[in-house]
Amino acid sequence: MIFLDRMLISVPTDWQKQVDKKLPDPQAYAQKAYEFESLPINDKSRRAGFTQYAPEVLPASRGKPIFPTVWSSDKRVKTALDAWSNGECAYCETLINADRSQQVEHFKPKSLFPSLAYDWNNYFLACNGCNGAKLDKWPETGDYVRPDQGQPETLFIFDHHGGIAALQAESDAQLTVNHFELDRSGLRRARRVAIEYVLNMLRDVIESGLPLEEKRRWTQHLVRRAEDPKMPYSQALGQNLRRLWREHFPGVSLF
Repeated sequence: MIFLDRMLISVPTDWQKQVDKKLPDPQAYAQKAYEFESLPINDKSRRAGFTQYAPEVLPASRGKPIFPTVWSSDKRVKTALDAWSNGECAYCETLINADRSQQVEHFKPKSLFPSLAYDWNNYFLACNGCNGAKLDKWPETGDYVRPDQGQPETLFIFDHHGGIAALQAESDAQLTVNHFELDRSGLRRARRVAIEYVLNMLRDVIESGLPLEEKRRWTQHLVRRAEDPKMPYSQALGQNLRRLWREHFPGVSLF
C-alpha cells in the first residue's frame, strides 16, 4: 500500500446534483443517515444495515431498497480514481487492466456509513480481490489503514516470497491485512514473481566486478525504479531490494 495524495483528485462540480437525481428525497436521506450513524457502531440495528433501517428513503429494485450507483452511469468517477492510483488497486497495488474489473470501493461501507455513500473522500479504486474480501466489513474496534493518510507503506513488511504482514501485531494494519485478504495466495504469488525478478537484477549487480561505488549507484537506480508509484507492488519490491543490499553490504548506506 502506498500513499495516495487526496489533493491530486478533483470532484466534479455537479456531483451532488447527480446524486440528488438518484434519490427519492435527498433531505430525508440525509436525516435518516444522521439518525442511523448516531447509533453505536455495534448496535444490532446499525449492523443490520441502512437499507433495513430506512428503506423508504432509497429507490427500489425488484422490490428491494438499494443504494443507487451513480458511478455506473458517470464514468468520471472511475476515470479519476484510475488516474489517481495509477490504474492500481489502492490496497494491494495490483494493476487493474480492465474497466469492468475496477471497483469503486467505499472505505467506510455505505451499509454502515450511508452519509459517506457518495462522498469522494470515501472512494478508492480497488480490484475484485480486495473489494470482494472486504465487502461491508468494518471492525468492531479499531480501524483500517487508509491509503490517503500518514505513511501507510511503513506499517507493513513484505518477505521475498511475496507474503505480507503488519509491522505490529494486533494493529489496524493487521486488521487491514486480514479483512482485505492482502496475503491471499494469488496475490502473494504475483508479488513473489515481481520480487524475484528485481532481486535477480540486483544479484547480477552485486556479483559483478564493478567497484562498490558503481554497484551502489546501479542499486540506487534499480530501487528508485522499483519504488516508482506507477510500478505494481512497489513497496514489496523496494523493501526486498533494500534488504538484500543490507545483507551484502551492512556497513554501506544505500542512499
